[in-house]
Amino acid sequence: MIQIPPGATPIDDLSDLKVPITTQSQLDALEFDNIHKATQDYFRSRKYRDASWFNPPFLLKIHASMFGEVWEWAGKYRKTNVIPIGIEPFKIPMAMVELAQDVLYWLQRLQENPYIEISARIHHRLAWIHPFTNGNGRFSRFVSDLFLFSYRCSLPVWPGGLSREGPFRQHYLEVLREADKGDFKPLIDYLGHLGAKNTAEANKDIDL
Repeated sequence: MIQIPPGATPIDDLSDLKVPITTQSQLDALEFDNIHKATQDYFRSRKYRDASWFNPPFLLKIHASMFGEVWEWAGKYRKTNVIPIGIEPFKIPMAMVELAQDVLYWLQRLQENPYIEISARIHHRLAWIHPFTNGNGRFSRFVSDLFLFSYRCSLPVWPGGLSREGPFRQHYLEVLREADKGDFKPLIDYLGHLGAKNTAEANKDIDL
């Protein structure tokens, strides 16, 4: 039986699974292994030294790397609504272009928008757009972490309970909902509480 935690995209169609499964634990294990491989690829070394990689085609590639061994729709924008989550499908491509443009704009104004704040805004916007059939929360965290990693910032250590119903997920959704209203401070503070630090604040022994 596939269980969907609060605030997650329902999985109504399992026909796009590349590997046959019957339980939630099997799906969790497959996705965990796939995401772990993607993490090893993108975070193994600091091959990205700025955010020049932040563009829609590369973001599609990241999602495909995270879920491509499990789902046929990995790396492809969703074609259906997931109300009340996410924008309408036909708006997704332009919304992703606009986000990439905003990231460049924010980077030109680092005194107003430090790296952690930009990371929080990236995280929230991707979750709000909800560009994919599933995996949007994990994708949003992965991309916002890669942004921080590209600028030698310390990364947040995400609690393991975010994918399951409980206090960790509830708090996480609460700060995202505050960002929905335009208040990013709770999300920025949340990232800081989890260990995210701007470059100047990061540990001196960080691998440069």
